Amino acid sequence: MAQLRWRIPHPTTKSLDYDIRVVVIGDKLGYWSRGIRKDDFRASGSGSVSYDKNLVSPALINTAFEAASALDTDCMGFDIIYDPKTHDPLIIEMSYGFPHATLLESGGYYDKEGTWHNSPLNAPVAILKRLLNKAEKQKLSANQVKLTS
Repeated sequence: MAQLRWRIPHPTTKSLDYDIRVVVIGDKLGYWSRGIRKDDFRASGSGSVSYDKNLVSPALINTAFEAASALDTDCMGFDIIYDPKTHDPLIIEMSYGFPHATLLESGGYYDKEGTWHNSPLNAPVAILKRLLNKAEKQKLSANQVKLTS
């Protein structure tokens, strides 16, 4: 699976202080924010991590879940900023890879309704459970086809 990356030139990028890395696994959304490096537009690798829930708006949650659903992914990471003019969340990068430990340290996750759950989102476990659940549903569907044939 290839990582899709693109850079969107934005005249106000230098005025941004952070981006938000959002990870969507099924009906769970974990996050952390990353400070922008001095004299740079990138947050990746800055070492400045925060778990401020005030940065996660209902619009951001909806945007991330809608994108993951449209892409039909089991797990996807999105880098999101808020447009400085409209304050709408904008996805600026997506990636299947992210630091698992950083996600665990957030201490919880949001569901699709925007409710916070105080249980760490353990990505490998959540992905495995999701895939096993899908496989079980497919197995049941296959058995139903055999029974009705």
